Amino acid sequence: MTDEPQVMNGMEIAETAASIQVLLNQTAAANGITATEFLALRIIAIQGDITSVQLHDYLSDQFLFGLAADNSGAIPAALEERGLIAGAAKGSTGPVVMTEAGKKIFDSIAVDIIAVSEKLYSAVDMADLITATKVILTLQAKARELAVA
Repeated sequence: MTDEPQVMNGMEIAETAASIQVLLNQTAAANGITATEFLALRIIAIQGDITSVQLHDYLSDQFLFGLAADNSGAIPAALEERGLIAGAAKGSTGPVVMTEAGKKIFDSIAVDIIAVSEKLYSAVDMADLITATKVILTLQAKARELAVA
């Protein structure tokens, strides 16, 4: 093996994603939820007024969640059953909102993730990180395009 930089390929991207997923899983688990549940809470926090239908559609459209339209309600249902969100029942017309318990868990994990992210990204020069982000987003868009073609 050589010390020369290698051209990035799908294997490096997949391994990086899996390694970061392990960090996210650990951080979420330490707070009593799954990484997938945290990401769903994050969507609710970012989107603000999101209806149940919009949330289900968004979850089924994201490859990250691995959900089809017919089971996109599983994550919101689990969160609602645990009292972390309200208004998520499939077909509900009101906005999906985080409860106080949901906000508390979300805020706790968000703080932990910021700390882990700072440690993780401190190993990368900012200019390189910006370039990597552009490359990853371009590859993500192209992969989605090819996946539906």
